[in-house]
Amino acid sequence: IDTFYLNVLGMQETEVIFLNQTKEYKVELSDVKDALFQVPEGWAAVLTDEALQVTGPQGGTAGNYKVNIVITSPEGYIKHIELAFTLEAKMFDSENCQPYKDWQSRSDANEVCLAGIN
Repeated sequence: IDTFYLNVLGMQETEVIFLNQTKEYKVELSDVKDALFQVPEGWAAVLTDEALQVTGPQGGTAGNYKVNIVITSPEGYIKHIELAFTLEAKMFDSENCQPYKDWQSRSDANEVCLAGIN
């Protein structure tokens, strides 16, 4: 059925996620009545009409993991969506993120973003 779907936008084939990091993706959905999640232990996922949020565990082993979503329509149709993640077994560290460091230091590398900020 063409009118029953969930599309997760902007997601790579396999997404990298860090411990306790929440990633948010815009979604397009139609005729979705319910969504059920099967996530690895310690993970979380939430779907709204506008976005899907996936949160990595507070602790865990680095590796490849799947988040499964089963959606149902008001007519009782079912679809399965599988999302792939690679867990980095460390917390996201903004100190090792060059764009953040450029912004924080007001580097010329981030000049466009800093226009009008004093």
